[in-house]
Amino acid sequence: MRSWQRKWNEDSVGRFTYSLIPEVGSKVIYPKKREVGVSYCRILLHDTMLNDDAFRTGIADTPICECGQQMKLWSMCCYDVLDMLKPEES
Repeated sequence: MRSWQRKWNEDSVGRFTYSLIPEVGSKVIYPKKREVGVSYCRILLHDTMLNDDAFRTGIADTPICECGQQMKLWSMCCYDVLDMLKPEES
């Protein structure tokens, strides 16, 4: 476990995920609702497919969000996920 932690501390890739989960062996608890779990996992991997991430990876032409903001932050995405958790109205 120590060698994995040392490699994780010294590696140059995965730094965004490292900033969220710096300790090797940390248990990540995923939500039961699949859509929320997928969104959560994408945030951890820094691959939300929001325009900012899509622009960084060359998939989008601009980092500007459809709403006109400079970029939609993943923290704003969390609010979208919370909306998914609300019970559906009948």
